[in-house]
Amino acid sequence: MNYCVNARKETVVFEPGQNSDWYAHGVFYGRGLQLQTDEAGDNKGKLYATSEYYYYPGKWGSEHFPIFESGDGGETWQHISDIYDMEFNAKKWMKAEDGTYCEVPLGADGATALYNQHWSMIFQPQLFELPKDIGNLKKGTVICGGVTKTKDHCAIVVYYSVDGLKKWKYLSAIAFGGKEQMCVGSAIWEPFFVYENNALYCFFSDERGMMEGGQKLVLSKTTDGINWGECVDVCNFKKENGKFRPGMSVVTKLPDGRYFMVYEGVNIREGKHPVYYKITDNIECWRPAERADGIMPEPFDCGSPYCITLTDGTVVVGAHGTNKVAINTDSLKTHSWTFSDTNIGNAYTRCLVPLLDNKFMVVSAGAYGAPDPHKLSISIESIY
Repeated sequence: MNYCVNARKETVVFEPGQNSDWYAHGVFYGRGLQLQTDEAGDNKGKLYATSEYYYYPGKWGSEHFPIFESGDGGETWQHISDIYDMEFNAKKWMKAEDGTYCEVPLGADGATALYNQHWSMIFQPQLFELPKDIGNLKKGTVICGGVTKTKDHCAIVVYYSVDGLKKWKYLSAIAFGGKEQMCVGSAIWEPFFVYENNALYCFFSDERGMMEGGQKLVLSKTTDGINWGECVDVCNFKKENGKFRPGMSVVTKLPDGRYFMVYEGVNIREGKHPVYYKITDNIECWRPAERADGIMPEPFDCGSPYCITLTDGTVVVGAHGTNKVAINTDSLKTHSWTFSDTNIGNAYTRCLVPLLDNKFMVVSAGAYGAPDPHKLSISIESIY
């Protein structure tokens, strides 16, 4: 039987309560990364954590993603940088006749600026280290995707760093949406990156055009980091029920070369948000009308899943509503799971980070209903 044992107890990375410049939850939606390429140089093996940070009440545009670094395996952490919206806040954008968005030339005759408010880098950061070159970006470059928004518009954008996450530059916009609010048919959420077949893929949740309160999962890809292709459906149950909301997709590659995706099924089972999973040989083909190849058993019925593959091939899945993880060691050939406790509490969308030594880091930024402000914290776990 597999079980988790403590390698390092829960460690607090950041507590926004140490100052008064926060609102709402303070921090939420924790994410992490370990630099693993040789191109990272002296930073190889270092750990990084980030989250949403609701900063400076009443000052729109001050929300951002703080970046923290640990060089001692997660025991101590230092704040090293911040990712603000450094691109859209400096420009005005307009919607073209074909539905795309383009920059409005300053002083352009007849151009109506649609985006003339402050943008806020506010939702769902996702860190990713490039395992190979793509476009002008070299192997080892770190990207961070996230949702930036203004009052009535949103975008999933990408920033990049080449110096160990200390300085960031704008790279590209993956997709644009309307009002960033659930169930109004215009929002986009929750980017997740995968590099395969000389391309960078972004999976995300997409409400655009889903007018019954539903949502679908899509992917877009780029071969240069700048130009992103048309969205391809991953899960779309509109024909079955327009209120179904598959969301929060996370993908990992199995030892046998197939791809394993987990997602939450909101509104699909009354009173529950079960964790479904799909498996495919082709990262671009997920049989979007089919619900799943499997469903995680209880206690994985509260959504917000995450999955990783460790260096020895073990697959680990976590979810909201429990501090447990589920473990599979046969590349999902038997769909059998062993459940084990971790050394950090339940949180909304706990992030799992595979480490070079076959351990994994859990990143937490609090759960719904927890006292505010939340804290950003981590634990290091081992499986035996």
